[in-house]
Order: sequence, then C-alpha cells, then structure tokens
Amino acid sequence: MCFHRINPDDLKAWKNKMHQDLERTMDKLLGENSAQAEQTESSLEDLEIESSLDELEDDFTDSFIGLMDAHIQRNNLESIPLLQEVRNEFRNRVQRPRDQRYSVPDDPEAPDSEETFFERVQRLFQKMLEAVQKMWQKALSWLWKMLSWLQKALSWLQETVKALIQEFVCFVKYLWNQLKSLFSALASFFRPALLV
Repeated sequence: MCFHRINPDDLKAWKNKMHQDLERTMDKLLGENSAQAEQTESSLEDLEIESSLDELEDDFTDSFIGLMDAHIQRNNLESIPLLQEVRNEFRNRVQRPRDQRYSVPDDPEAPDSEETFFERVQRLFQKMLEAVQKMWQKALSWLWKMLSWLQKALSWLQETVKALIQEFVCFVKYLWNQLKSLFSALASFFRPALLV
C-alpha cells in the first residue's frame, strides 16, 4: 500500500496551531492564578488547571485530526469508500467523550502541601501528555491493523478480479473457437449448394 508524506506546509501549520493552543492555555492559567501562583492551591484550583488541560488535550486532538483530514483530502483518498468508515472509527477512538475527565480525588499523585502552582501545572500537564500519548498509540496501532487488513482485502480483491477477467477471456476464446467451428461447419455444408 502506498502512503503519501504529509505536506510540510500542513505540518508547519499544525505545529503552529499546537503552540498557539499551549500558549493560550498557559496565559489562561497564569491569568487566573497570578496572585496565588506561589501559594498552596485548593482542589477547586486543581479542577481549574485540569479543566484547562482537558481543553488543551481536546485542541491537540482536533488539530491532529484536522491535519489527517487535510492530508486525506490533498491526496484524494476520500474517494475510497471503506476509508470513510475507518476515518470515522479512528476519530471516535481519539476523541475522548466530554464527560471523561481527570479527577483530582482519584489522582494517585495528589498534590502535597509543599507543591507550588507551577509544579502542580507541570505535573498535571505531564499526566495529560502521557494520557494523550497512550491514547494515540492505541489508536494508531488500531489504524495500522485496519490498514493492513484493508491492504490484504484489496490484494485479495485484485487477485479475484484478475482471476475473473482471465476466466472471462478464456470463456470468450472458447466461445469464439466454437463460433468459428460452427461457421466452418456451416460453410462446408453450404459450399456445395453455392457452387451449383
């Protein structure tokens, strides 16, 4: 199966979008917590941090799906009917349901009283990145298996169509030979009548 490289302009735009999303999230976090940045934070502030990181994760996912869609459209791959179903399933696998969020009480690495705001943001950001990495690894593994299956299915289909065409050609040759024999027999039968 032939895979096309991602357009460098699309890749650059995707990276810029991710940087903008990260800067916007950090500006939001720092703006909300600038007065209390070096103080111990409450669990409500942890929820604000996690909510901002959830939005960032969703933005990263949407950006990557946008990159994938641009790549598919640029290479005219949307014309493959099965690919649309694969794209939809892949999208479902990487887009986290809105109600599935991190929870502070369930966090095994609950903040200690000595942790600063910046340390907490860094820890939660690292946790978000690890979750995104695991999710994308699982989704890409599934996609690779699906593409492998599609490649096998297309190869089987190609061989089947090739065999059907060969059988059809053999049948047409057989039919042609039978018609030639029939016309030869008819010519032999009517030749004496035509010579009179």
